[in-house]
Amino acid sequence: MYHRILPIILLILVGISMIINRPLSIQKTATPEETVENKTTYDYYVRGFQLADFDPTGRLHFTLKGDYLQHGDGQYETFRVRAPAIHILAGRWSQWHLAAEKAVFSEKNRKWNLDGHVTLQKGEGKTFPLSIQSSRMVFSPEARLLTTQAEVLVRHPYGSTRSNGLRLNLDSSALELNSHVHSQFIP
Repeated sequence: MYHRILPIILLILVGISMIINRPLSIQKTATPEETVENKTTYDYYVRGFQLADFDPTGRLHFTLKGDYLQHGDGQYETFRVRAPAIHILAGRWSQWHLAAEKAVFSEKNRKWNLDGHVTLQKGEGKTFPLSIQSSRMVFSPEARLLTTQAEVLVRHPYGSTRSNGLRLNLDSSALELNSHVHSQFIP
């Protein structure tokens, strides 16, 4: 009789342990609608990603990393990225690192609109370090341009410069400051 009751007791214990442990294993994960401010329709989303953009010859233009990527918004296809980090290669020795709180790429105008604590830094190489900060910027991958009309702070080894707006050619490193330019140079 003991050998008949033992399997039943074991099944009851397994069932009780499954009931007890089940609520602990269920975790609510946020849906894309809950995690993205703009609650439009989307095709897909990815968390923790890295993408690379190449030209037709196979040369790497830039890589993009982020916490969250969402694609699609109905009328015009867009990519929305939370915490983007863009690594841009420009020439043989020039590297740029671009980061922001969020970014939107519209396939209609082929530009990245970056918002929230946007920081651009020139990487290691044969040129001196440079850091540019603004609240928002527009990155045009095809033209290799970075522009903004917002207030900008440029830091370099010889001081800092403030202006309203800029235009930066990433390949030639030609920087144009738009207006209200104020500089502090440290000799």
